[in-house]
Amino acid sequence: MLLTATIGLAAPAYATDRSGRLSVDGRERAYTVHLPDGLSPPGGYPVILAFHGGGMQGRQMERLTRLDQIANIRRFIAVYPDGINKHWNDGRTTIRDPQDDVGFVAALIARLNTDYL
Repeated sequence: MLLTATIGLAAPAYATDRSGRLSVDGRERAYTVHLPDGLSPPGGYPVILAFHGGGMQGRQMERLTRLDQIANIRRFIAVYPDGINKHWNDGRTTIRDPQDDVGFVAALIARLNTDYL
């Protein structure tokens, strides 16, 4: 699943990938950010959050979609968050240890604004 938003993020003058971690509800959460090269457009770059499927992690989603290449051409920041145990809390009752993925995404967007605005 892809989620897009324009949140006015700036980026450095060269393409790069950065790994990050956040603590949400006492759990360490991981993500990867791909920043396109060049100067930010007026108002900053748009952002796309690319959520991996079950049994995957963000880096696999990056390789599967090749979204970094598109981000460099189309000029957006691609973000690959990791679910817990390679899954997202999608409301199913079979999830053994439900995590706050909505809180994670909110904290991630806030971090992106802090780190790249």
